[in-house]
Amino acid sequence: MPTLHALLIAINDYPNPAHRLNGCVNDLEQVQKCLETCCAALGLAFKPTVLLNEQATRTNVIDGFDHFGSAEPDDPCLFYYAGHGARSWAPEAFWHLEPDHKNDSLVCYDSRTPDGRDLMDKELSYLIWQANKGKNLPFVTVMDCCHSGSMRDLGAESANMAFRQIKETGAGIGADQYLGVEHYKRTEKGELSPPQGRRVHLAAARDVETAKEVRVGDGFKGIFSHFLAETLQQLGPTVAYHELLSRIQMRVRGNISDQSPQLWATQAADKELGFLSGAAASGKKAYFVGYDKNKGWQLNAGAVHGLKLEASGPIQLEIPALKRVVDLLETQPSYSKVGGMKEDDPKQTYAAFVVQQGAQKFKIAFVGPQTSPHAQALKERLLQHTSNWFSWADDPTHADFVIHSDADKLWLSLARETAPLFDPLENCKESDLPMFLAHLETICTWRRHLDWHNPYSQIASDAFDIELYSVTEPGNTTDDAPTVRLDWRNMPVAFEYNSKEGVLYRPAFQLKVRNTGERALWFSLLYFGCDYSITNALLPKQLLAKGEAVWASEVFEGHTYRTIPLEIGGNLMMRGIKQINEFFKIIISTEELDTDSLCQGGVSTAHAASHRQLGFRNETQLRDWRGIEIWIKIMA
Repeated sequence: MPTLHALLIAINDYPNPAHRLNGCVNDLEQVQKCLETCCAALGLAFKPTVLLNEQATRTNVIDGFDHFGSAEPDDPCLFYYAGHGARSWAPEAFWHLEPDHKNDSLVCYDSRTPDGRDLMDKELSYLIWQANKGKNLPFVTVMDCCHSGSMRDLGAESANMAFRQIKETGAGIGADQYLGVEHYKRTEKGELSPPQGRRVHLAAARDVETAKEVRVGDGFKGIFSHFLAETLQQLGPTVAYHELLSRIQMRVRGNISDQSPQLWATQAADKELGFLSGAAASGKKAYFVGYDKNKGWQLNAGAVHGLKLEASGPIQLEIPALKRVVDLLETQPSYSKVGGMKEDDPKQTYAAFVVQQGAQKFKIAFVGPQTSPHAQALKERLLQHTSNWFSWADDPTHADFVIHSDADKLWLSLARETAPLFDPLENCKESDLPMFLAHLETICTWRRHLDWHNPYSQIASDAFDIELYSVTEPGNTTDDAPTVRLDWRNMPVAFEYNSKEGVLYRPAFQLKVRNTGERALWFSLLYFGCDYSITNALLPKQLLAKGEAVWASEVFEGHTYRTIPLEIGGNLMMRGIKQINEFFKIIISTEELDTDSLCQGGVSTAHAASHRQLGFRNETQLRDWRGIEIWIKIMA
C-alpha cells in the first residue's frame, strides 16, 4: 500500500526562556490530523516520525531523514517544521546564490547551546536530495518559521501575536564544514552549490519576513499552519499546490499585512500536481478572491496579468461557488479590487474566472472558400465560441489570425499568410474543434502576454540593469564557461550553433538582473517558446534591494546552473527548420508579483513540434510595473 512518510518537527520550549514559543506543538497536532485525513482520502498509509521540543536536536533532525530510506519510489515524502528560523551572513562561496549574502536556517532545540549550531538551508537541501534519490514524486517541505521562503528587528504587535524569529545568529562555520559539502557543485572560482532533489516547498513567509503565531480560541497557532490545515480540510488533498498556496496566501495576507506565504518547486510543472498525490490536478486554472481587512475583497491578479480597466468595457469575474458575476473596481500591478461582495463570508476564498476582459481582443477571420457542407458546419460551430482573448471578424484584411478550411482540413495562420501555426487538423470532425479552439486560445494568450506592457510606468531605465551573455566555447555549459556580453537592446539577439572538432554544439546563455535604483524591486523572467509555451522556471520571482543582483538559473541532475543551453528541437532539424524565434520577458514591479499564472504549456506546431522544455540538457510608494522584452533568434 502506498505510504506517506513524514518527518514532523515542532519546538516550543527552547532552552533559553527568551526564545520560547507557544503555538508550534499545536500546529504540529493540527497538521498531523490533517495529513491523516488526506491519507485516508488518497488511499495512503501514514508513517510519521515526530520530534518535539528537546527531541529536535540538530543531530536528531539530521538522523530523522533516515526515516525516508524505507519509502518506495511511489511513496510521497514530507518534512514539516514549526519553530524558529534565523538568518546569518553566508560564506563567500555561497554569495552567487544569495543576492543579500545571507543564509537562512532552522533553529534546532540545541542550536543556541554551547557547541550547538543551526541546520543551514544548504544542508537541508543536501538532506532532501539524498532522501529523494530514486523517488518518482517531489519531496514536500512545509515550514512555519521566519525566513522560510528560501529554504528554499521586531517586537510583538500585541499580546495576541508573536514572531518565530531569533535575532541572534548561530555559530559561524566555513563553507567546507557544511553537511554533505563533498556533494556540492564547486566551480573554478570556488563557488559552491548544494545538490537539489526534486522538491515542492511551501513556506510561511518570504526569506526577509517573520512568520507570526496568533491566538486562535484559547491557544496560539502559526497563522500559516492554521490556514494550511483549514484549506486542505475544505478542499481535500486533490487540490493543486499552486491553488493551495494561493488560497492560504490570501487568508494570511487578509489578516497579517507583512507575511506572504511562498511556493517554490525545482520543477515548475510540479506546482500543478495535486497535494501528495503526484497526479496533475484537473480543472481550468483559476484566480482567487479573498477578503483583506484593510483593502476589502481582492483578486490575486492585476495589470501584470493583463487585467486593465479600459473604456472598451468592464472586467467581470464569474465565481462559481457564489453562482454570480462580479466586477473589478480597480487594478494594481499584482492584485485588483472586487466589488459586489459585501455580504459574502470573509473567511472564505473563492475561485474566480475572467468572463469579460476589458482589453482589446485579437481578431480572427475565415479566409478562402468554405463551400462544402462540412466546412460550413465547422465554421458555424466555431462562431458559437466566445473568448476573452479573441473575437470574430468578417473581413480577413482586418484580422490578426485567419482560419483556413477545405472539405476535410482545418488550420490557423497569421493574417496574410498560409503557413499553419500548429499542426492542421486532417479529416476534421466536430469532435476535433475543442482541441483546435484550445490551441487558438493558447496562441492568443501567448501573444497577449508577450505584447502586454505598461506605457505609463515610472520605473526608469537606470533603476535596473540587464546583463545578457553568450557562451563562447562550444559545448561548455559550466558556470565557469567563457562568455561575451551582448547588447540585448539590438534585437534580435542571435545565438548560433557552433562546431568543435566536427561536433555541432548548442548555443548557451547567461542572464543577470540587478537593481540599480534606490528602492527595492521585484523581478521575474518569463521565457516565451516558439511552441507558444510560457515558463517562469528560470526566475519565478526575486526581491532585490539596491545593488543586489540575481542570475537566471535552472536545475539539472540535482544541481543549479546559470549557464543555460538553447536548442532547436531534433525533429525541427529533421524538417529542415534551422531558425526559430523565442523571447525573454523581464517583469519588474514595486510590489510582490506572481507570474505562475502566466505560465502555460505549448502546442504541437508545424514550426515547433516537440520543442524542448527549459531545463533539458544534454503601498508607501506608487505601485508600478514594467516589462522588458528581449527577442532572441536561435540559428543552426
